[in-house]
Amino acid sequence: MRRLLLAGLAALAGCAPAMHSGTAAPTGHYRWTHLNGQARPAEFPAGSGARLEDGSIELQPGARFSLRFTTRPPGGAAARESGEDGDFCIGGDTLYFTPDGRDSRPPVVFRFAREGRVLRLWDSQGNEWRYTLDETRPVAGRAPAGGLGCRPRAPRPREQPDCATADGGCGAAAAGAPVLTPESGGSLRAAMRSLYPGLAYDAGLGAQAEVRFRVLADGRVDGESVRVVDITSTQFTMPSRQLVRGLRFVPRVVDGQPVPFLAHASLRWDPRGSTATFRHATEP
Repeated sequence: MRRLLLAGLAALAGCAPAMHSGTAAPTGHYRWTHLNGQARPAEFPAGSGARLEDGSIELQPGARFSLRFTTRPPGGAAARESGEDGDFCIGGDTLYFTPDGRDSRPPVVFRFAREGRVLRLWDSQGNEWRYTLDETRPVAGRAPAGGLGCRPRAPRPREQPDCATADGGCGAAAAGAPVLTPESGGSLRAAMRSLYPGLAYDAGLGAQAEVRFRVLADGRVDGESVRVVDITSTQFTMPSRQLVRGLRFVPRVVDGQPVPFLAHASLRWDPRGSTATFRHATEP
């Protein structure tokens, strides 16, 4: 149930936070009051028969968070309490949560708005969670020297060397297909793992993405050219763009000279192991 509750609070993307130093934080102790306009208690997940009876979220000035929920399983079983604690930071209108013990995974990300005493959160399924500030429970602590704005995350450790070329493996690419450089190909699976939306990974969810882009004469990807033309889950849109922008290809040579070319990537995001295949593309 705890995983489902966190999945309900997950938002649009699981990418690493950008720097937004000094961003003001809506610190305080908030009590959950509504889900999609319905006052507590509420059925969650929808259709499960389980009921979410109470909940709270505390955002501490020291960049720590505490999330608590009381749920009642279907069938009238006894209510259960669950929760998470960890670190948080803010980038624009987005909160980034890193639960304790999960530093190697992408943070939990969701959009927020503070309206007076009300804190509103939106998740990737379109749910709106509403909390109200409990002024009888003040929070204490000192903010970090740099404020509560997010800092760039340190690179996550590679899981294992791997690659994915046009033939779906580490061998020779299919004839005529774009070929990744050995360094870029060798780190592809690790890169896809580091960009994987955290709660989608925990829930075992994946996606298929089709991306068009232009490769420059030196093998770098033209970042402005990257377009996600089809995707099965919008949680993976930004990770797909970020992945492709960081790739490097063996330059295409025509009449002895390296030339730019258009390419197409088919990305398969899968928590058991993500892969990518590439082919040359033509002008739309």
